[in-house]
Amino acid sequence: YDAVLTLPAIGEAPGPETTGDPRFCSRWSLTGAPAITIPTGLGPHRLPLGLQLVAAPGDDRRLLAAAAWAEARVPSIGSPPL
Repeated sequence: YDAVLTLPAIGEAPGPETTGDPRFCSRWSLTGAPAITIPTGLGPHRLPLGLQLVAAPGDDRRLLAAAAWAEARVPSIGSPPL
């Protein structure tokens, strides 16, 4: 496989007061697997929804290629209002 697809969070991104539930991302840090999240839409509070891609340890180039492929197939959400 080139990458595993998983969720970075349940629902939309958390607000600025937290980084979210570590159960979705900490396993990749603990195993040394590279991971990247791409935006896939906006939730009910206009915060991003995402898709996380994970590759084998040391396979960063393959992960970036898979993420570029996936991102090209997801409609752009544009820039969030500041």
